[in-house]
Amino acid sequence: MKSKPLELLCYAIAAKRYALFNRSANGRIYIRKYSEHGLGHLLNPTDPEKESRYWIEQIWEMIIAYAEHRRVVRPAWMSRPAISRITASAPDLVRRFQDHKNEAYADQVKPMNFLITAHLAPLQAPAGTTGTNFQLVAPYSNDPRRWVLLPWTDYFSGKKYAITTSGDTSRNVVRVKSYADVFEEYRSHPEPKSLSPDGEPCGAATVGELARRPVFGIYPIYMGKESNRLEEVEQGTVHNWEEVRSEYQDPAADPWRTLVLPVLREMNRAELARLANVSERHISRLRNGKEMPSQGVREVLTSAAAGYAREQTGSDTSVDDLAACALYLRRIRTS
Repeated sequence: MKSKPLELLCYAIAAKRYALFNRSANGRIYIRKYSEHGLGHLLNPTDPEKESRYWIEQIWEMIIAYAEHRRVVRPAWMSRPAISRITASAPDLVRRFQDHKNEAYADQVKPMNFLITAHLAPLQAPAGTTGTNFQLVAPYSNDPRRWVLLPWTDYFSGKKYAITTSGDTSRNVVRVKSYADVFEEYRSHPEPKSLSPDGEPCGAATVGELARRPVFGIYPIYMGKESNRLEEVEQGTVHNWEEVRSEYQDPAADPWRTLVLPVLREMNRAELARLANVSERHISRLRNGKEMPSQGVREVLTSAAAGYAREQTGSDTSVDDLAACALYLRRIRTS
């Protein structure tokens, strides 16, 4: 006699963050498949030399238990610092660990050796630094119990720090994320690309069936695919995407021509001349595309066009100037 198939359940936090599981007759859950997205960059907190990802399965079991208001026993490793492994591939990174002249060569960090990096807790950057120019690294250790005891080096300044995952910090002691911190952030991760059941953008506490969030493009920005320093971003030693991303402006897609000028052509020429402190003739030549404005005039006229667009569409001031112009043009073109 064939047994009755078990119902397959899903618990989803956000896109790419979900687990599929069964529930037995006594209520016990069995994880069948789980996402590692947002966790896969971290080392196994029990034994980083093992490829086992059972610790992530444990994370999902706890997430589901919390959602069902069941008692959760947290494993001891959750108090350990959340650690990622990186490669000493950049010369500057290697130099940070080559000032130990008394170390034997075998014990020194050499190019392409493994290192570990800790992740700064929110609002815990030491004085004189920010979250974008501070990153702690240390020589690789396969003993998770020693991670919190290691001497850590700031990748940017070369200064030495100790770390803690709880309690007070000082000038030389930095609070970093623990696996418990990662867990709390992970299970309440918002899904801003979707709408909540009440039609508002999703937040960290949103629960229920989500809906597609309507979007429309304002103007194109061409991004380069160059991999300049991309590996450092993935490793966590570079925090600002602007340092590794190239943008290319298409003159034909300039927002001044595609968004602002069409709105200005709907407005009173004399009023625009007064606001920008230029002649009406100059306004005419600008609106006809025969001249380009100075930076100051462009800013004034863009603001004026956005104000007019907001009045016509009922948009509030929280809407970006170019977005306000785009909304107005979209409305008159579809009406």
